[in-house]
Amino acid sequence: MPRSLLTVLALLGVVLTLSVVPGVFTIDEDNYLVTVTALRHGRLTVPGTEGLPPGRELAWFDPNGAQRAVSATPIASTAPPLYAPLALPFSYFGWRGLAALNTLAFLLTVAGVFLLTRRYARREDTAWIAALVYAAGGYALEYAQGVWPHMLAAALCTGAVLMSARSRDGESAGWALAAGLLAGLAAGVRYQNILFAACLGLGTFLFSPRRLRCSMAYGLGVLLPLGASSLLNHARLGFWNPVSKGGTYLSSLGRTVGSRGWIADALTMGWARIVDYSARPSLAGTEHAAYLHADPATGAYLIGHTVKKAWLQSSPWLVLALLALLLAWLPRRAGGGGEGGDNGGDRRRRELRVLALIVLPVQALFAASGLLRTDGLSFNQRYFIELVPLAAVALAWLVEDAGLLAGGASEAGGRRRWLPRLALGGALGLALAAATLLRPAPSPIRLVGLLDLPLVLAVVTLLAWAVARLRGKPGILALALGACLGWSLAVHLGDDLAASREFRRSNAQLAAIFDPYLPDGSAFLAYWGLKDAVGPLLLDRDLVVLDVRNDDGRNTPRLVAALLARRSRVVALPPGFSPALRQTLASRWDARILRQPPVPLLELVAREPGSAGSGTVSGTP
Repeated sequence: MPRSLLTVLALLGVVLTLSVVPGVFTIDEDNYLVTVTALRHGRLTVPGTEGLPPGRELAWFDPNGAQRAVSATPIASTAPPLYAPLALPFSYFGWRGLAALNTLAFLLTVAGVFLLTRRYARREDTAWIAALVYAAGGYALEYAQGVWPHMLAAALCTGAVLMSARSRDGESAGWALAAGLLAGLAAGVRYQNILFAACLGLGTFLFSPRRLRCSMAYGLGVLLPLGASSLLNHARLGFWNPVSKGGTYLSSLGRTVGSRGWIADALTMGWARIVDYSARPSLAGTEHAAYLHADPATGAYLIGHTVKKAWLQSSPWLVLALLALLLAWLPRRAGGGGEGGDNGGDRRRRELRVLALIVLPVQALFAASGLLRTDGLSFNQRYFIELVPLAAVALAWLVEDAGLLAGGASEAGGRRRWLPRLALGGALGLALAAATLLRPAPSPIRLVGLLDLPLVLAVVTLLAWAVARLRGKPGILALALGACLGWSLAVHLGDDLAASREFRRSNAQLAAIFDPYLPDGSAFLAYWGLKDAVGPLLLDRDLVVLDVRNDDGRNTPRLVAALLARRSRVVALPPGFSPALRQTLASRWDARILRQPPVPLLELVAREPGSAGSGTVSGTP
């Protein structure tokens, strides 16, 4: 690997690490976090919940806690189990350490994209194009600074494809075994990657010269981490399924809304996830409407003031990647299999087909997953994040075949004539995105621009590819690709990353407020999202957290009584508590005011015999 790439990655890693905001973005991060804190205590269940009355309030970290059945304690997370052992060493450096795991994974993914592209490229510049496209235009920076393990999964998946490619080139079947191990680990970090692993296995079976040996080695590699996942799930949750969160995990699959039918829903959601997210039907009346709502004037779906984007709306260059994956299945003359010697031609065409066998089925799965599966709190298509590195590889090979790099530095006496044009296009894309983002949120012009301009760029880029391919004029393709990258980078930094950092900053401020009132061994009661911020505090102390929303507070008094009986300090954040719960708590315990609004904190204490009580538990004591 070039020393210059290593230097760039090291500098990027330093910048990303130093600029991390140490706060929670979404409850999914807490769901993974408690698996790590459990392992640090030498267990698989949430510390502090043993001996407490069972109830949904204890599932404060579970995105589906309000639907979860909790019949026994201690309670366990349903998050995939293999994240915890991988993240454990990083957890001793706190929240920033867990974020550093994803930063490292991002850098490794960029390196993997470079190496996979270079393996079948005719020019070194092709690999640099792929790395640049992914790093700058792949909406990954937001996840590189988070705790939920999307980037870890992307690194594992990219590594699996790279290693399996070596087995398809006729090298040792040990590479297929290693690929299977990484793919199985990815499935144990994010369950959806079981399909990724299966599709990569199909590619190994179809295209490996030693088909039987490599397929068996790959299958063994996958089965080892899946077997570990199965054992861990049985130990903590009581079922043997290695890729399930329980009975509600696939509950939305195939469910229709109204009388449209499953096929119509799948086509609609395929278009919405890949091309234009505003095309999805309304979520009014569902639980998702609490955080994801449609703007009536433009149809844009918003989380706060940030637009929810389809794949091409985040990264319009992806249109060329999809084109490359489709063309790989056409006859060579129509598909442009590529010229050149052993590093191009048939082997690259084979690898494009393997990538297509992964990317297209994963997209089809989530198109068919129903109208009610929204991928939660995210501003882009996080279900596809493991596919973006593969898309960058496919794009780089396509533009090389289109002559973009002709006269590149790898040729004798050549210069990178494409680079100034790419830079100029990037500047144009940045300017276009800046003009859009500078409009006040959520003005219709800003929303329409974020929805439609990337699709215009995608169409222009397709036309530019056709001109480069048919007329031998790649300069316009460099301009168009640069514009796509400039747009993608600016929108990701200025909209997605900015919004996620604002979420994190707000939760970090709340955690700093809670910190002095929640010593080791205490308990914290709050309503729904108001308790998410405490996650980082669990890394240096034992806390029991209750989400009173999960069971409408019905079991909260029993849990408070049990916590006080074992001499825990019980702190409540009353906003959101129902009047009935406030009255019940006030009738049984005294409330000592710890902090006044806007973040009121109360300590619930045992009432002295004969005391009349200290009044109601309210949000404004």
